Amino acid sequence: MPLAWPHQWARLVEDPAWSEVNLSAMRYVGETSPLRQHPTVRSTWHEPLGVYGNTETLTICTAYPSDAPVAEREGNHGLPLPGNTVRIVDPLDGHVLLRGESGEIAVKGPTMMLGYLRIPAEDVFDAEGFLATGDGGFIDAQGRLHWHGRLNDIIKTGGANVSPLEIDAVLMQYPGVKVAATVGVPHDTLGEIVIACVVPEPGAALEEGAVRAFAAERLSSYKVPRRVFFIAQSDLSLTSSNKVKTAALRELAARRLTATG
Repeated sequence: MPLAWPHQWARLVEDPAWSEVNLSAMRYVGETSPLRQHPTVRSTWHEPLGVYGNTETLTICTAYPSDAPVAEREGNHGLPLPGNTVRIVDPLDGHVLLRGESGEIAVKGPTMMLGYLRIPAEDVFDAEGFLATGDGGFIDAQGRLHWHGRLNDIIKTGGANVSPLEIDAVLMQYPGVKVAATVGVPHDTLGEIVIACVVPEPGAALEEGAVRAFAAERLSSYKVPRRVFFIAQSDLSLTSSNKVKTAALRELAARRLTATG
């Protein structure tokens, strides 16, 4: 089952051997992977994308079975696996929130770490053994977890919480978009405004208005990027795990916004 970040998929497709290599042995290829379009790949398998977990849980703690129906798993991150408990808490005081209310994801389960080195357990877990993950999300009426991203990455605009991951997923559907990364930039009255930074595919002629119109057809109005800035892939600062550094990108977007007005 091949896994990669969007910019890594792009490098694979650009490799000179792409058109010549035989990938017919690949069976478990997710529907979002460019490998699915390779002429030698015949996979119809559905990758179980609706999962959630982190290093502290040592594995995933919510998921769907492989090949679960798209309608069931689309737009959420699965149901708790056996032995795991997931709840949403207020990030300020830790009280448990109702289903449908957004807050901080807290988890407990059999694969949970014992703790952090040299930090007392009572400073890591609550009285019931739950770990507050620092991730934002909510649990819907069906008990499915919806992950919004890191709490410090969630964009707060005009009193609403906006998940940059949701916007990125929409922008990646636009023809000619190679990488999409959305951030919140400080604003005097709204708190933050939504800014999207897009790396175009080589040779693609993208227009800001067209990209915003595409997003407006698929997102609520407050989630539509106020501006779309086109950047080079070299403008993206990456972590050791090849994730975009949000703070650096936010600074880049703010500079572009100041320069363009």
